[in-house]
Amino acid sequence: MHTNKLQTRVVALIAVLLVPLWSLAVNIDLADANGNVLRYSYSGTGAASVTSLISVSENADLAGHLIIPATITDAEEVVHDVTSIASSAFNGAKEILSVKIGAKITSISDNAFNGCSSLTEREFGISFMQLIWFCQ
Repeated sequence: MHTNKLQTRVVALIAVLLVPLWSLAVNIDLADANGNVLRYSYSGTGAASVTSLISVSENADLAGHLIIPATITDAEEVVHDVTSIASSAFNGAKEILSVKIGAKITSISDNAFNGCSSLTEREFGISFMQLIWFCQ
């Protein structure tokens, strides 16, 4: 009986240790086509989510005009579809003036653009979207 419990524990420990590293979320900061830096989060080869604005472009004419692409490429050259904008991703970011949302976005979470008082222009490259508290 003792041997079976020990074997079960060893198997469970091995299973935990073998959890693929690619299942852990990775954050990556990338500049959009206008030079604004956005943070994305993804796991392994899965879809990416926009999680925050890191900085606006140094070019005054492009600063705050965000472009969220349909895909991003990580350091290992793996392409990730950008499918969502995380909850409160841009909460309170008054420097956002406009946003072009990529064709693969299917979900914009709670308060993603809450408090973006300067946001006056939105362009959607999608045909279907789940909007939950997009702007307040």
